[in-house]
Amino acid sequence: MVEIFQPKNPSAGKWLHALPVAALLAVVGLETATPDIRVTPSLMTIALGGLSLVLPPRVLAAWAVILFLPVLGSLLFVPVNGAPEAPAVIILRGTAYVFVAVMAYALSRHRVTRERQLNNLLALFDSLGTPIMVSDGDGVIKFANRACCTLLGHPLQEVREMSFFTLFAQPERRGKAIEHYLDLLASAPGTSADMMLATRNSGPSAIFSARCSVFQMDGRRLLVAQLEAGER
Repeated sequence: MVEIFQPKNPSAGKWLHALPVAALLAVVGLETATPDIRVTPSLMTIALGGLSLVLPPRVLAAWAVILFLPVLGSLLFVPVNGAPEAPAVIILRGTAYVFVAVMAYALSRHRVTRERQLNNLLALFDSLGTPIMVSDGDGVIKFANRACCTLLGHPLQEVREMSFFTLFAQPERRGKAIEHYLDLLASAPGTSADMMLATRNSGPSAIFSARCSVFQMDGRRLLVAQLEAGER
């Protein structure tokens, strides 16, 4: 969890579809370079497991069928040390590939479902009229909805590049602000407190009141701040 949460663009990451081609070429190259060892069945099985982490289910299923062809070709037609593979070994390694392919497809479907649920949840928070910001123990801003960016007067891209402390803590009060922030974050999950936040603009300071709550996710503490405009 290293960057701001936001709904994913479905068109992003299309270059990942080229990964199976790269894997296929790499394995065929290794098979050619190592005539004494049959590497295609094992490496294709490993590659398929890795592809399940990045490819959508339908694309993964199509490539699972395509990549099975060189696996069979290697087992049936590529002798090792002049001897063909034993039928029992062909059945065993082919079955192992099919089993991994089924598990990889299930993993890909589960991953896509979770991503879709997260995107829907983030889209819901992004559409709220209440300004909401989420930051972690280092002050890194993980999420800021549209209403929050509008209130702060910064576009989302700029908010991504800031931390909670550089955004709110004025230089002369930064130490106190960080101490207060860390004390609150060290509280038990569910703890809430009101904070007054001041931006560090060169001109008149912008003051915000924030209702901050401690939230724990995946073993990490997060601070959820609900902002309201104050004095300037």
